[in-house]
Amino acid sequence: MTRIHFHTYVRRDLEEISLLDSIGATRIIAFLEQAQSDPHLLEKLTTRYQRGRKDNLDIKKWQTLHRAGHAIWRLRFIDFTYRVPDYRLIYLPTVADRVITIMAICKRSEIDYDDPHHHIYRRIVHACNELKKI
Repeated sequence: MTRIHFHTYVRRDLEEISLLDSIGATRIIAFLEQAQSDPHLLEKLTTRYQRGRKDNLDIKKWQTLHRAGHAIWRLRFIDFTYRVPDYRLIYLPTVADRVITIMAICKRSEIDYDDPHHHIYRRIVHACNELKKI
């Protein structure tokens, strides 16, 4: 069975979200708990899954990082779309190990998907490189 792993940075992300947005944090934690026990939902995390009304998910590759050799995906909750803040889960699925590593949880406004100098972008690349060394 596939399992979810949290990169070191993510605990800090969740703590910050919990302090500023308890409803958002509760929704994110509930989703992660549901995903851990639902193999069909975990499978969707490695497939482009756009605007699934049943699950309220929009899942896509982070194209810039994929082109750079990092198989990073992002998940957006559709029911958060018109809510401020609108969160993204950034993750790395490792099919061979059957692990989905959550790399970051942040507001959409905090991410520049195309800027390799942006702090979230650099953080994700650094985390990917750490995982490759393991």
